[in-house]
Amino acid sequence: MRARTLSLAITLVGCETPPEHRAPVPAPARCERAFAEKLGVPFVRVCPSDLPGAVTAPFWIAAAPVGCTGGEHETIACPPIVALAPSRPGATAIEPRLAQVIDAEPAHRTCTLRFGGRLPTTAERAQARDAVGLVTLLVTEDTNASRHLDVLPEWTTAEPCLVPATLATSCAVRRFPLDTSDDVAWTRVRSCRATPAPREGALVITPQESCPITPPPQAPRCLVAATPATRAFSLDCRALRGDELAHPETTASRAAFRCVVPEGALVGTIVTK
Repeated sequence: MRARTLSLAITLVGCETPPEHRAPVPAPARCERAFAEKLGVPFVRVCPSDLPGAVTAPFWIAAAPVGCTGGEHETIACPPIVALAPSRPGATAIEPRLAQVIDAEPAHRTCTLRFGGRLPTTAERAQARDAVGLVTLLVTEDTNASRHLDVLPEWTTAEPCLVPATLATSCAVRRFPLDTSDDVAWTRVRSCRATPAPREGALVITPQESCPITPPPQAPRCLVAATPATRAFSLDCRALRGDELAHPETTASRAAFRCVVPEGALVGTIVTK
């Protein structure tokens, strides 16, 4: 009797469900370009298909640095910037914004406590630039009638840092890109509106390049782009007023910043293209 029972048990353990009777493995959720907003800051979803081989999982990142509000000019620097990014449905232009330029600790606390997220890692920030063209431009004009594109640095960390109260040493905070300066040429910086434009027949410049403000006759018009592969824009710029030139003097290391947040923090505001 014992032998028969043991034989039956061995037979049952060795059974497998035939392949044609197995439940299908669910396909991974499809990731598509989407937009959202939180506390007046626009967000965009970056998908693996945006940069195959580099982006391995979707993530939400602010489409523009956290901006300044009324009265903050007296305590922090708020330069006008052009936040190049994919356009939300129905948007026709990128309006100029004022970016908070502050030290890393309050930037970290703002992302964790106010937005329920964190500073992006350096890898995420680079992926967002290369995948969807997220770049923070400082546009300056000089006496030689040239327009120059500088990149305003942003705070990033080596690894995700989620502890709200403090920015741990292990976070290895750094500015992105690494070779950028936080100096702002206030008397030469311009407030610019960016409008998408076709590249055909145009001179397209990218960060750290220049072009004439008014091209000579028969010369190609000048457009700007985050990278050679991303969408191009024309700029309509103006000089700053006297009250916009005011800013606090400091020797502290400063940068702009944007946040990475979980999708749950954006529920109710998400729209797809």
